[in-house]
Amino acid sequence: MKVLRVNLFLVTSVLLGLVVVSSCSTSSKKNETCLKHENQTESGFFNRGLVLACQKNDSKAKSAFLKSCQSNYAPGCTRLGYLEEKADNFFMAKDLYNKGCRLGDKLSCDNKIRLSKTQHPYVGKMMNYLSRFDGNITNCYSLHFSKLNKAQSEMQLDKKIQLLKYGLTISKKGKAKRIRIKSKLGEDFNQCVVEVLQGIQFKKPPKTVIAKLDKSVTFH
Repeated sequence: MKVLRVNLFLVTSVLLGLVVVSSCSTSSKKNETCLKHENQTESGFFNRGLVLACQKNDSKAKSAFLKSCQSNYAPGCTRLGYLEEKADNFFMAKDLYNKGCRLGDKLSCDNKIRLSKTQHPYVGKMMNYLSRFDGNITNCYSLHFSKLNKAQSEMQLDKKIQLLKYGLTISKKGKAKRIRIKSKLGEDFNQCVVEVLQGIQFKKPPKTVIAKLDKSVTFH
């Protein structure tokens, strides 16, 4: 009876051991790729950042890469720039790529050029949203035209096309500010356009984005 109990104990212990070993083995395989980064660089902060980024811990990886970048280790600036870009912090990413490029990292230089040619998605969406109000601005033109006398109307018709150029910056609250109007249609028309733009409620921009919109409208 004692022999049977001992054997059962041994079997149970072996089975439990296999489970633990299997669990550790699986965990080890999951982290194997991450841990391979440990010997890729002499920078301790950069090395730590690589492991954390591989483990999808972006917040702690950013902290490690920041310390690496502050010590003028160019790849640290590049990696941190990538994480900021991924979080839509385009201006911060560009500054980091600038620093990495100055420190001699070619990837930072390439990313800097690429980013300078990339429009922030928010700006593109707000430009499309702004186009919805073209009809309101056309109404300003119709109102302006109705106030002209016959001679003035004929002069306007002779020109065939009238061009309006305007721009604005979206405030943190999603309202138009720093409105710029360029047209030859008079102050009443310009003021009407300003009032249309001031009445638009845009989606609030990301904290790091300065959203400047410039647009042209033609009237026939």
